[in-house]
Amino acid sequence: MNLKGKSKFVSFLKAALFLGACLVVSFAVVFPLWAFAKNAPRAYSAAVVIVAALVAALKFAAWAKKSGAQNMLRVLLKCAVTAAGIFLAFYFLLSFKRILALVAALSTVALFKLVDAAFKKA
Repeated sequence: MNLKGKSKFVSFLKAALFLGACLVVSFAVVFPLWAFAKNAPRAYSAAVVIVAALVAALKFAAWAKKSGAQNMLRVLLKCAVTAAGIFLAFYFLLSFKRILALVAALSTVALFKLVDAAFKKA
């Protein structure tokens, strides 16, 4: 066997070992998660929600530190106005109060623009 053929064999062996290692690591990560989700679905769901909330809180804290207090307040107010408006619009819509749902949706847009304009002046 010449050197070129040996080099190809070694490359193939390295690739096969890498794929095997990926398979072992993925099985080691996925199997316990699958078993946890299968045996205790409520606990698994709670754990996933808690981890996601912690990650979101850490990302938000890092962003807030970087962007400043005024920008953070603007974004929080816009999120609160949007969430409240969507909630009220759907609540009224599902209560068959279409006019109030329309008023809630339009006032949400108006308040959103008002918050944006208030922070652009400041």
